[in-house]
Amino acid sequence: MAAMKHSPAVSGQRLTARGFTAVELMVVVAIAAILAAIAMPSFDQMIKRRQMSQDVNDLTATVFFARSEAVKWGGNIRISKYKPAGCTADDGTDADWSCGWQVEFVTPLSPLPAGVTNPLKVVKANEKNDVMVQGGSTVTLNRWGNPNAGASVNVQHKRDNGIGNCMSLSSGGRLRLDTACDF
Repeated sequence: MAAMKHSPAVSGQRLTARGFTAVELMVVVAIAAILAAIAMPSFDQMIKRRQMSQDVNDLTATVFFARSEAVKWGGNIRISKYKPAGCTADDGTDADWSCGWQVEFVTPLSPLPAGVTNPLKVVKANEKNDVMVQGGSTVTLNRWGNPNAGASVNVQHKRDNGIGNCMSLSSGGRLRLDTACDF
């Protein structure tokens, strides 16, 4: 006689439930919430640092671009404040670049070569940062790509004065990043 298979109900075996109970799920959710609450302040600092470093990196790239354009055009290039219509981020002085900055000809070429516009490049600053320039409101570059005078740019997060960087450009063309400016 062949062996017969019986269903659990027929054989008297009990079915066991699979999955998680509501209590187990609530404990896991509570642990996840506690870990998120602990990590949130660190995450906020990381976001602020990233917003600030974005402007520092953009400014560094702008300096390198302006230097190459100064060599290309034989000088006559400057980095200056950019103030688009409707920007309310700055304090009204030429030293406040919180709206952004631009690379432009000091004296525009007349006529401009085909495909060349003035300004050559425009960079909009992150609205969460203050960007302040010391040593003049513009940085003018000579035909070797070096500034005519040194300048320092302080990039500071608006909501946390402890987060900031200073970019210094010497008259010899050396670019240096520090955590704070001396002004």
